[in-house]
Amino acid sequence: MNALHQSNSTAWPTPHFWWLQIGGWLLYPVFIHLAYTPTEQFNNWLLLPSYYAWETFLGFTLTLMLRELWKRLWETSIWIAVLVNLLAVAISAEIWTVGKLVLYYQYFDYIQEQDFWKTTGEWYPNSLTVFAAWSAIYYGFKYRNTLIERESSLLAAQAAAKDAQLRMLRYQLNPHFLFNTLANICALISDGNATRAKNMTVELSEFLRYSLDNDPSQTTSVKDEIEIIKLYFNIEKIRYANRLNYDISIDPNTEDCQIPSMLLQPLVENAIKHAIAPSLDGGIISIHSSVLKNCLILSVKDNGQGIQEKAVSDKRQGIGLTNTRERLSSFYGTKQKLELLDVEPHGLEVRITIPMTSTPGKNHDS
Repeated sequence: MNALHQSNSTAWPTPHFWWLQIGGWLLYPVFIHLAYTPTEQFNNWLLLPSYYAWETFLGFTLTLMLRELWKRLWETSIWIAVLVNLLAVAISAEIWTVGKLVLYYQYFDYIQEQDFWKTTGEWYPNSLTVFAAWSAIYYGFKYRNTLIERESSLLAAQAAAKDAQLRMLRYQLNPHFLFNTLANICALISDGNATRAKNMTVELSEFLRYSLDNDPSQTTSVKDEIEIIKLYFNIEKIRYANRLNYDISIDPNTEDCQIPSMLLQPLVENAIKHAIAPSLDGGIISIHSSVLKNCLILSVKDNGQGIQEKAVSDKRQGIGLTNTRERLSSFYGTKQKLELLDVEPHGLEVRITIPMTSTPGKNHDS
């Protein structure tokens, strides 16, 4: 109960409370008048509205006092709160009963013939019922709004944590790529190849601008993702020349599908590092997309060593694959799959299966 209390020290939004408080007590005299029809014992029925007004005002005031007490008890232990609540409701009901009976003695002569305390005992259960019901409704709304507030705060915290995690994962790009590219630009300049160095600088600038401008918590189309991957390939080809070849085959039906921004780049970087760089002859990297049962299939293949050997498998599951798995999990929850498959006669395929969507923006699983 204490943990629940800590999220809110007020009842519920003030306008709501006052609408219910005033509306409920305005309906009270109507209900009482219909439930207990006056008899001929009343000397003057014109006095009834005045009596009902004072009775309602007294009950209204007592419940406001109870509200202030409940607010102060909200963060105490549950046993103290329950004990004080029961005692306060009982005392308030007794005060209201006595107050109503005093008013009756003032307004209606016939009641004076009855024993005061005996009549108080007869009226007390009804008063207790009213105050107990008011308290139950009050706490019901209070707990309801507290739970809603806690849930909203929790969802906001989860969303903030997820976005922070995505940003962290996104910005863990391999710094060696940038260092190697800058080194290659320097080498081109030293060799007098200013034109190629200029082109590489422009492509690197475009790639970094795209990388920094795109929110990692947002999605981009497959078509746009492929364009940036082509730019990345062109940058790396200056380094690896004819050793690096690539083939891109995109199903036209998937071009507008939304995927997490920069999803494929770490996979391509991983393939270059483990399949192209160690081989004197280089190799080829293939990227494909397709549709299967309302799911988007993305595939990055290479003709390197594959994952036949456990040592190779462990080595290849570095930051690139780990971050990709975590980003997919953050975006799609359990509605995604990342598989590492052997390629014949040798090589590795990273296959991603995610739900198809053509709506840009956040696509987090809820």
